[in-house]
Amino acid sequence: MDVIYSDKGLIDKIVALANSMDAHGRWLDMPSGGGVLARRLTTSGREVIEADRDPAGDLADRKILRLDMNKNLPFANHSFDGVACIEGIEHIENSFLLLREIRRILKPGGTLILSTPNVLKLGSRMHFLLTGFPHYLIRPNREAQGERDPFPHIHMLPYHELRYALHTQGMRIRAIATNRLRFNDVLMLPLWPVAAFFTWRRLRREQKPDQLRRNRNVLRDVLSWKMLFGNILIMVIERVDES
Repeated sequence: MDVIYSDKGLIDKIVALANSMDAHGRWLDMPSGGGVLARRLTTSGREVIEADRDPAGDLADRKILRLDMNKNLPFANHSFDGVACIEGIEHIENSFLLLREIRRILKPGGTLILSTPNVLKLGSRMHFLLTGFPHYLIRPNREAQGERDPFPHIHMLPYHELRYALHTQGMRIRAIATNRLRFNDVLMLPLWPVAAFFTWRRLRREQKPDQLRRNRNVLRDVLSWKMLFGNILIMVIERVDES
């Protein structure tokens, strides 16, 4: 039986995105989990390297590199045409290091497909307002020895923080997608005008023209239906190389 940490629709969406870009060649799937995505990408004609600290599922016919995503990655520069980092970055401590290492191992023009829980959806914003915890972090992580979650959500990055981290590490977001809409979040639709007004008011305070232009792009993205109602934030990212 396939072991899928997230829903099957997320895997379908990632494969469809990779196929739509005709992004073939050598890929790294990290963390690979149960190996479902790696198998699907391989079937689509790619060479896929699996990497995970604690892989799941049937390991008999899989060659998996054991690694810690908090540390430097054991690959040479420009080793991969693409990297899939699905539901992983929120579980690690050193997200800037991870993104810097992913850029290093990508070939010029290479692609990163990254997904993480969407903490900016309206339902999550309301949850945070009422409890102080965003959706997917519904309570403090357990601290008692023996009760700790081995893969806790410790670094829940909203879109704008991820955008900044990617920018500083030499990568650029090409597209934003989601796997599915959640009914409970769609029920929050009446809050959209309020969210739009206060977000616009906050971002327009920028005084520097170049950043104000960038803020308009941020405003467009954070008020998109994918961001407001999507369950998982999926980003297609490219390595930027100055000419």
